[in-house]
Amino acid sequence: MTISKQITRITSTPKLMFLVDALGAMVSFMSLMLLAMLEPLFGIPAQVLYLLATIAIGLFAYSFCCHRFIKINWKPFLRIVMVLNTSYLVVSFSLVLRHFGLIKPLGFAYLILELFVVVWVISLEYRTLKNQY
Repeated sequence: MTISKQITRITSTPKLMFLVDALGAMVSFMSLMLLAMLEPLFGIPAQVLYLLATIAIGLFAYSFCCHRFIKINWKPFLRIVMVLNTSYLVVSFSLVLRHFGLIKPLGFAYLILELFVVVWVISLEYRTLKNQY
């Protein structure tokens, strides 16, 4: 199955979109916990990484519960996921600005990669909403 077909399948199946979001949040959580152990290498303060990891695990729990339990009327829940993901980006960006002088090139690389991935997931969530009139 091509990537295009997989994306179409995800955006046409809200339950699958919630699962993708949950898995992405879990990957973020695990990555942030790893980065906290490697603070000298990435330069992002551990307390910042732990805060972001806490948010990520909360997003995982919400999205996974939506995947498991929402059968009908899923649109408001997906909108909430989109708002939470966007809020996560705002918090991340504000923390980067606050600790800009400490962050090393590898830290910036990770944060930029995460930014692109989360924006891409939000765009898939938007497509999911638009595909389901």
